[in-house]
Amino acid sequence: MDSLAKIADILRRIDALGKWPEILYPMWVLKPHDSVFPYFPIVNPSRGDPATKGHVSFLEGWQTFHDYNIWMQDKDAGFLSHPIELPGFNILLKTDGTASAVRQTPGFLVRDTDEKQSELIAAMLWETYGMLMRLEENPKLAFKFLDDGCMLSREQGADGKWSDAPLKVVPPRRKTECVRLSKAALKVAKDLPILQDRVFKVEFGFDMRTFAAGFGGKRMAYRLKCTDSQSQETVFEQMFAVQPPELNIQDLWQNVPDAVLQKLVALAFIPGEIVVPNARLFRLFRPLMGELQFKLSMRRD
Repeated sequence: MDSLAKIADILRRIDALGKWPEILYPMWVLKPHDSVFPYFPIVNPSRGDPATKGHVSFLEGWQTFHDYNIWMQDKDAGFLSHPIELPGFNILLKTDGTASAVRQTPGFLVRDTDEKQSELIAAMLWETYGMLMRLEENPKLAFKFLDDGCMLSREQGADGKWSDAPLKVVPPRRKTECVRLSKAALKVAKDLPILQDRVFKVEFGFDMRTFAAGFGGKRMAYRLKCTDSQSQETVFEQMFAVQPPELNIQDLWQNVPDAVLQKLVALAFIPGEIVVPNARLFRLFRPLMGELQFKLSMRRD
């Protein structure tokens, strides 16, 4: 039996437990012997997709664990828009009993796992299946080491066997936001007229169905779009993509205000108001608002 067949078999076993569990927040850690990263399982039934029954994700690394948990509590915190932007693996059980397994890399389109990755997934999935059965019997099992500042981990030894062990929680790295604006563009923009009757709606984000042209169809496209609120016409639109190591997802977001600044200089006027759809963009546009004195508003769609 190849690894993908093993994955499908384990997922069917999870499905046979009855109602698919909802592990929205990682409750335990998996530590494969040959991996430098810990993995954090998330288990959910599928919603809105009649072709799938459920899915299991394995988030890769402590920082990913923290980024995901923060995003679950506040969708505008940090720079995560969807878990597909996090490093790790995502595995689906289809209604026909087959499975798919993909690798996730921030800013890139998902790709099918290779045989080595599928073997790793099968091993972690088997441990996840075992933990789900144990949690049915003892729902408090995952919290047995919590008082010591540790999570319950399933660690794999050199002999291939897995065992319970406490794993100290690694704190998240401190992250800072930095919006840099072109001094030359600002100098020009400050002399431009402010048209109080013009209102621009500025949006930024990615579409999971869109790939970035010019990168071999392997990277997500992040779209900056500005719409005139009165005419509903597109004022300008621009596509971006990650370019590691120089540009990551955080960089793309932080560069949005400067990209808009450059477009306003080209238009030769400043709108009286810029409207953004979320607190993240509102936060990022405040330095530009302070320089150009337009009104900044947030209106969620």
